[in-house]
Amino acid sequence: MAKLMWSKTLGTILGLGIILFLLAGGYYLLVMPLTGSPPRPEFENEFPITGPPPKPKPTPVASPPVPQSTPTPSPTSTVAAPESNGTVIEPIGLSVRSGPSRAEVTLGGVALNETVTILEASSDGKFYRVKTSGGLEGWVIAAGVQANSPIPSPSPESPSPNINSNSQ
Repeated sequence: MAKLMWSKTLGTILGLGIILFLLAGGYYLLVMPLTGSPPRPEFENEFPITGPPPKPKPTPVASPPVPQSTPTPSPTSTVAAPESNGTVIEPIGLSVRSGPSRAEVTLGGVALNETVTILEASSDGKFYRVKTSGGLEGWVIAAGVQANSPIPSPSPESPSPNINSNSQ
């Protein structure tokens, strides 16, 4: 009789243990993922590089130098423009770069709807040199910024791209 009672007690304890184990496992599998916040995504341009941007490595020049005729303006030359404000309209934000090219070093970023000061436009009109509210200064893609005031056309000696086309 004592053996039978011991067997029932052991069965009850094991049964309760299994039930508790299943409840705890279900809690951690089903409830815990729903109670926490999702992990915050990190972006390449979120944390600006401290200090000045790295200088590009000089490319070797062939010698002797070949005489050249009058130089033509490079596509990345800039045209000064009076300051105006703009708003970032790119949903994922924009990378702020050290020069007017996607190949330039990324210095940081600006978020959607952030207001920036447009300092100048590149001669081809594809990039704006901007200053963010946090003081970060660099180049962004012009198509990602809606100018809140007109950006003047480049001076006559430069090619005249239509840089107001992105402010519509």
